[in-house]
Amino acid sequence: MSTNEIFENVALSILPECEESLRQVVLAQLLHSAKVASEVAPSSWSATLFVNGFRLNVGQVEVLVLIDRMVLINLAISAEDKSVQSLDLLPSNYKSMPLPQSRYVADIIDFANDFRRLQPYHDAFVQRAAVTKNGKPRQGSNFARSHSPELMEYAALYLGTTARDNIAHKHIFPFVLGDNYRHTDILKMIGLPVEATSQSWFADYTAHGDD
Repeated sequence: MSTNEIFENVALSILPECEESLRQVVLAQLLHSAKVASEVAPSSWSATLFVNGFRLNVGQVEVLVLIDRMVLINLAISAEDKSVQSLDLLPSNYKSMPLPQSRYVADIIDFANDFRRLQPYHDAFVQRAAVTKNGKPRQGSNFARSHSPELMEYAALYLGTTARDNIAHKHIFPFVLGDNYRHTDILKMIGLPVEATSQSWFADYTAHGDD
């Protein structure tokens, strides 16, 4: 499949019948959220492409989701906080995340009107999701297998920006030079099930994607 065909598939998944300005807003948010995560922990996030949208995860938590015309964005603020009472927020309770939490779910048109107000609380949520309970940068993503570099490339090209180049996502797997790893450890770290792998993973040199 050619690059043009891949990008065409992405385009058909991201608001295909929506106004260009609205598509720009949601793609810019995707790049921004990934950049915020990468500044804390470059390997902590993954963007998954669907036939009707995408999902951005940081660690095991979804931070931004687009499905058809609906946007879900998670925030580090209580839904009852007076500063956001004019926004239609829902309570959220990720066990792996500290409180306060809330989520914003709305049509893309409403999101385009509200995203600037949401941004600081969303950035704080992403930053929290990118670290462990001990405050250390997360190593690896729970959704590395489903990460779509084509989606990120498309977003940058669509916006006519080099923003993707500023998003660190090269070191998806948290290997440390000089450390020893068992074969099963490696498979878990890169998100491959042991029962689904070939013998080359245990008795030869091999590669996974570009790694």
